[in-house]
Amino acid sequence: SERLPEVPPVLMGSAWKILIITTLGLILSLTPAKKIPGSHPLAMALVYLFVANMGARANVQDLAGQAPWFLLGAYIWIFIHGAFCVIGARIFRVDIHSTAIASAANIGGAASAPIVAAYHNESLVPISILMALIGYAIGNYGALAAAWLCSLV
Repeated sequence: SERLPEVPPVLMGSAWKILIITTLGLILSLTPAKKIPGSHPLAMALVYLFVANMGARANVQDLAGQAPWFLLGAYIWIFIHGAFCVIGARIFRVDIHSTAIASAANIGGAASAPIVAAYHNESLVPISILMALIGYAIGNYGALAAAWLCSLV
């Protein structure tokens, strides 16, 4: 990723790493490499290391004064998310169980979606994991597109 050109403020070194890892993961998921024993636990360990690395870089001192604004933003965002889920469920005539699972997959990812799916319908657990994984893949590219759009403002 260091050899790729940086396009400030969006495509910096870490953004290139995320795009490369996501793209390679999607490509390898279509090959026999997906059947390598132990690949899932290794991948999850690498994700945890990545998240821990990002968290270790956080400046908690600056967060203390801004926490109320972050909480307010989170509440607003969850309300908007819920409104979109309800409107989408009505438009596409989706049952409340599938809507709740999709919501959990969008917000909590692969950690919370199977729990919600198991509560509503045990047979939907594999689909909930698939929803979360597709959300991860689309989210990486979509977040960079959103960052680029925000940089234009």
